[in-house]
Amino acid sequence: MNAIPEWDTSSLYEGFSDRRYQKDQKSLAKISTKVLGLLKAFPSKKTPQRETLAQILPLLDRADALAEQLGSYAYLMSSVNTRDEEAQKQLVLNDELLLPLHDAAVQFRSVWAASGLSTKGFLKRYPELEPFRLSLDESRFLASRQLSPGEENLAADLARSGA
Repeated sequence: MNAIPEWDTSSLYEGFSDRRYQKDQKSLAKISTKVLGLLKAFPSKKTPQRETLAQILPLLDRADALAEQLGSYAYLMSSVNTRDEEAQKQLVLNDELLLPLHDAAVQFRSVWAASGLSTKGFLKRYPELEPFRLSLDESRFLASRQLSPGEENLAADLARSGA
């Protein structure tokens, strides 16, 4: 009766050394780098802008999903055993992995807002991106309220665990 129950988290990962966990961390970093590269080379003409934005949206969505899963797993493992040093280390590492993704999101919001494209018109041209309607509208709204990219990056860096 005194036994502490253990949770089976194997449907997510077998632990922090699980290849799937490490693969997801690498995938998150690669996607963030790819999005930042696309934004750095953002075209000045409308047609290539639309194509680039259409390419970026699913990448950001995938990165957000990976970030949520990795962060939730590390937080879960840390909550189950607050003395688990590896879990604490992974929480900090995941926060570091999110910095480029945050930068990409800030840049995307700025580029989307500055493009002058309407959400309705953009989605008419790319109907497969309809699930991103709210994200596009929210990005435009948030762009009007964000700091400069440098200030946003500094704020994200200072908000990390142990920063």
